[in-house]
Amino acid sequence: MRRVTLHKTLPMRVMVLDDEMGVIQPQDYKITYTLNTLIDPDSADPVIEGQKIQNKSFSKINMLIEQILDNSIVATPSNPDTKLLEKYTNNFIIVPDLSETTFIAALHCKFNHIVNKGSSVNQITLHETTDDVTYTYVIDDFDQSTWVDLPTTEEWLTELSCWETSWWFREDISTFDRICEDQAEVDAWTIVKEEEEIDIKNTEALTLIDNMYDSMFDANTDFAGEIVDLTEFKDAKKKKQQGWKPKLV
Repeated sequence: MRRVTLHKTLPMRVMVLDDEMGVIQPQDYKITYTLNTLIDPDSADPVIEGQKIQNKSFSKINMLIEQILDNSIVATPSNPDTKLLEKYTNNFIIVPDLSETTFIAALHCKFNHIVNKGSSVNQITLHETTDDVTYTYVIDDFDQSTWVDLPTTEEWLTELSCWETSWWFREDISTFDRICEDQAEVDAWTIVKEEEEIDIKNTEALTLIDNMYDSMFDANTDFAGEIVDLTEFKDAKKKKQQGWKPKLV
């Protein structure tokens, strides 16, 4: 089966909270991902269908990097300082540890869970511009042992978790998990999550991208195979939900 491969590089800045070293470390990265999209010969129009899938997947990853990951705060779940930063609107990326291997593996996994069926990201490169160091994470064969660098859902979450699946396995834009202190807090969070439709809000941007390209291709828009960036989410960070949310620990 034929496939189309696309490479994209974007800037990404994060603040790493290292409580063991007692420092807040700014990191400037250039992140490059390789997006592969299969061309299904059995579809009605293989080329057009492949372009639609590629455009959707491309826009979803770019949106996640530019509007969610950029300017995020990276920390481990045991870092108590995250409580002091809850009043700020920066996104949190909560990872098992602060190693680059774990960080890039989590991003690689997340990218592959938000792209459309038929697309996959086999390689991510993080270039640390300050120290001029490059980290590359590659997976060519996806199977059950993929992302062995990350803890399993059973290892990462407990029965007191706000979600049933680790954030890197969820098809949404969230990048953190949280364990409640007791069952009462779990029950309170469950009610709020349903009433405020948190899961829908976390997937809304991805759904809008799908709908946008469905409308574009169904209308036979003359886009000449061009890959279109999603401009509707340029102000996404300014429109983050202001309601109750589980506290990070």
